[in-house]
Amino acid sequence: REDIRELVLRCVDNIIRTLAHNLRSGWKIFFSILMLSSSDPSVKINTLGLAILQRLLDEHLDDLCPLSGIGEGPVTDNGEDQPEATLSSSERSQRNANAEDFVGLCRASLSFVQTEESENPLPIGLSMRALCHTACYADLIADKKVLPPVSGCQHSDSLAPGFTYEGLSVEESLEMAIWRPLLDGLASGMCSSASSTSGGVGCLVQRGSAMALRAILLRHGGVFSVSQWSAILNYVILPAVQIGAESDSSPVTKISSESPSVSSL
Repeated sequence: REDIRELVLRCVDNIIRTLAHNLRSGWKIFFSILMLSSSDPSVKINTLGLAILQRLLDEHLDDLCPLSGIGEGPVTDNGEDQPEATLSSSERSQRNANAEDFVGLCRASLSFVQTEESENPLPIGLSMRALCHTACYADLIADKKVLPPVSGCQHSDSLAPGFTYEGLSVEESLEMAIWRPLLDGLASGMCSSASSTSGGVGCLVQRGSAMALRAILLRHGGVFSVSQWSAILNYVILPAVQIGAESDSSPVTKISSESPSVSSL
């Protein structure tokens, strides 16, 4: 029943409003509930779920991603952070948990970006709002307000903690563990099979995802190593472009070129 599902979301909202500072491991459950709300047949439930996520970003982000005490090493006499190897067992565990919570938050937002055709499609506006969240998440990572895990990277199970890209050093793999859900989510949006048409304009989700990914890479591309850029190209950009092109059966109406040596058609 829709009223029961709405009541559950209202309870989640109230708990976050009043107890966000003390939820700790409870975030996982709430993110799972919000992800389920994105696939609900009721637009009212979809809208409420994303509104809760938006409020979390606006009012409670410091509770989820604390700016201090999030597992960084102690500070030395010269003001620099000590190596991660000096972290205590509890600090390492807490930092891994914080990174996992952040990944859950990213996935919850990106679940509102429609990637498949559905009998109950999400309103285009919700998908566009969810794409706006990705810029906030990218800024948090680049500004080191969210730190990568210190152990446990793997590339075999996309739902398990520490999921990252192959072919990287351990340090690079750990860094990409918090970037991967963001980049992969945008890639899924780029090759979405949903028509996402509004106001006579089609492929809005696909275009929005491509623009969001482009903006993130232009703004923060300098934080990636050569190996990490190679992984982004091989596992994110090129597969998304190929899948999108192969699944697109619409006729080509115009090809524009900014190169003086190539004519526009």
